[in-house]
Amino acid sequence: VHAGTKPHQCLECAMAFVTKGELVRHGRYVHTGEKPFKCSACEYTSVEVSMMKRHMRSHTGERPFQCSACSYASKDAYRLKRHMRTHSGEKPYECPVCRARFTQKSSMKSHVQQKHTEEGATPRFSCPHCDAVTARKSDLGVHLRKQHALVRRGLRCRYCTATFHEHFALMQHQRCHHHEKHFKCDRCQYACTQERHMIAHKRSHTAGKPFDSAQLPIDDEEARREEEEEEEAVVKVKVEEEEQSQEEVEDSKPPSAKRRPAPPSKARRGRPAKSKE
Repeated sequence: VHAGTKPHQCLECAMAFVTKGELVRHGRYVHTGEKPFKCSACEYTSVEVSMMKRHMRSHTGERPFQCSACSYASKDAYRLKRHMRTHSGEKPYECPVCRARFTQKSSMKSHVQQKHTEEGATPRFSCPHCDAVTARKSDLGVHLRKQHALVRRGLRCRYCTATFHEHFALMQHQRCHHHEKHFKCDRCQYACTQERHMIAHKRSHTAGKPFDSAQLPIDDEEARREEEEEEEAVVKVKVEEEEQSQEEVEDSKPPSAKRRPAPPSKARRGRPAKSKE
């Protein structure tokens, strides 16, 4: 790749990237919200494998990155680097209003919101299409995509009137309908989630045989299996921002005030909890 060139173009927007990996991460963070990496001990999901590795340490209690000046230990190198500023005195983040400096970006943002709101100096990002105003540029981007993006033709839910401008969002939504059996047989009590499954089922009636749920045609049995598999494939998406903010607060505390993460309970490892009688 030649210096300065960005051959990997996003199909959803005008962004371009040097590597394919950067393009994939951009798509997941900005357009699809996809989090393909799933924790085996809880419901946490993440965009990148590195984030999943860091999360797993919250179950194991492992903190391999040790401060050389105190007892602080971190789950990843970035947090250790940020912690080291408390020893070195480095404060790379400057308030754009009063020039006060901070060791963490989150601390600087909190300072701006708390100290300079009355002065009207808090950064404000206004929507060009409505009266919405956000404190962060990223929040404005989310608002624009959700409220003002043009809906593409064809991205309409097959079960209701909902429409979407992203294919992934449509797939996420339609999984909500998997437990709703909209297609009902007019000759018996059979119901299913997809029209093709109903067509396969009705062959048991058109063949002139009495309907017996235990003797469904092979196509119907396969259809029912597919329904069960689809129902089990519900994607669990969780917002990671709260965890990130919580960890930043935890890292800003002195080592003596911090709590070590408790090891995962037996129930979270997949073992059923004992019922109390």
